[in-house]
Amino acid sequence: MQFPDKTAMAETFEMMLGKEVDIVEVPHGVVKDRHPKTTYVYLNDSDEPTILVEADLSLAHAAGAAMALIPPSRASDATEAGEPDVELLANFKEVINILSALLNDRNDVHVRLDPHETEMTGPPPTDLQAVFEIEIDRYDSGRIGFGAY
Repeated sequence: MQFPDKTAMAETFEMMLGKEVDIVEVPHGVVKDRHPKTTYVYLNDSDEPTILVEADLSLAHAAGAAMALIPPSRASDATEAGEPDVELLANFKEVINILSALLNDRNDVHVRLDPHETEMTGPPPTDLQAVFEIEIDRYDSGRIGFGAY
């Protein structure tokens, strides 16, 4: 399974959010424990889990706010409280949905975002193979990681 590179990620995030982003690939990275994580699953055409995506709340809140032109303070406040902001996460889920295009461009297997909420307890069923630290202009930074099942 091939994952997006930092250039493709930067172009896509900037297009979606209308903000400059700085992206660094994190070798052998993990999505840090500093904030709770959000987890998403892409399914193949046979409805089998194919790709796992984890993002920390900091990135999820920041990107969700930036996408909807919500002030950065709301994202920061939600992250500091350690509680998921339902509206910001709904916006971020759309970011994750759009990222499926990057995965489909690079692989023979077609994937789509699982429409159901994914509750993960314990370690993920796969190691993350591509992790990025993303800083969004005027918003917080955070990590997102992809792993193949």
